[in-house]
Amino acid sequence: MLHGLTLEIPPLNRRSEDLRYYIDRYFKEFYRKYNKYLVITEGGYAQLAQFSWQGNKLQLKAFLERLVLTAKKRSIAEGTIRTLFGELYPYVGEVGGEEKLVVYKTEEAVKISELLKKHRGNRKLAAEELGISTTTLWRKMNKYGIESKFGMD
Repeated sequence: MLHGLTLEIPPLNRRSEDLRYYIDRYFKEFYRKYNKYLVITEGGYAQLAQFSWQGNKLQLKAFLERLVLTAKKRSIAEGTIRTLFGELYPYVGEVGGEEKLVVYKTEEAVKISELLKKHRGNRKLAAEELGISTTTLWRKMNKYGIESKFGMD
């Protein structure tokens, strides 16, 4: 009888110290390579830790390179990360017996997007209608990856 040794390596997202190490390592490598000094917010790190990273380090490395290349702002927050992840790795689920691309937005994200459209990107008016400050609106837009399409950033 032959007995083998089975080694189970937990996914990267279940090894938080390793994940943070590789995020920092690859992110630094790419922002230096492309000469773009960028930072990831703590919310951004938290968002990265929530993804499953099925491809482990290889997927993480490719994602971080794309993140650096497509960054529009110096500070990269969770909304930007979530948006890029959704674009690169969309969720395909079964809807009505067919496999379809499933894009999910929270009710709050949908409401904010609708109000910004209604007010032609005017954040002050959208915030007033929501009963929140413009700073809180900006934070929520950042959290959900909502960008104003009216050039009023």
